[in-house]
Amino acid sequence: MSKKTFALMIMAGLVLGLAAAPAVWAQPERTERPLGLYIDLGYVNLSQPPHWLALGPELEWRLAKPLTVNPDVALWIQDSFRSLVRVVPGVTMNLRFNRVFVGGGLVYRVPEWAIGTDSKIVPKLHAGLLMGPARLALTVHLPGGDNDIIWGMTIATRIGRPGSRELD
Repeated sequence: MSKKTFALMIMAGLVLGLAAAPAVWAQPERTERPLGLYIDLGYVNLSQPPHWLALGPELEWRLAKPLTVNPDVALWIQDSFRSLVRVVPGVTMNLRFNRVFVGGGLVYRVPEWAIGTDSKIVPKLHAGLLMGPARLALTVHLPGGDNDIIWGMTIATRIGRPGSRELD
């Protein structure tokens, strides 16, 4: 992915975020539990090798009722178990519509992806469904180079009791 394309994606994300800001700040006051913790288990690169199993914690910080920021750190283990383990940090911003959410963010680039690019970070898009304390998400990583799209699937479970926001 060229720097120009990457900069354009960042600008589009900022414009969308700023367009949603008035609606987000108009929501009712925050509850007493703006933070949540999830444990994620995922499978990355559904379409072609190398395939990765991903496991790690994710923090959910609710800025307003429909808007969350989710920093995470995951251990990515190659599914052939050749003792190749990567630590992949990332951050995602999500908009939630009842039980459905969509979001985008950035993750650290795995060296096996897009050898022809020099970027250290990769854009990530995801969409999913909340099911009580569980969450199911489809992720799309866009590393550029030879691997244009990397697909993944993640299931996560929330640790602890839900706040009053999850009940509405």
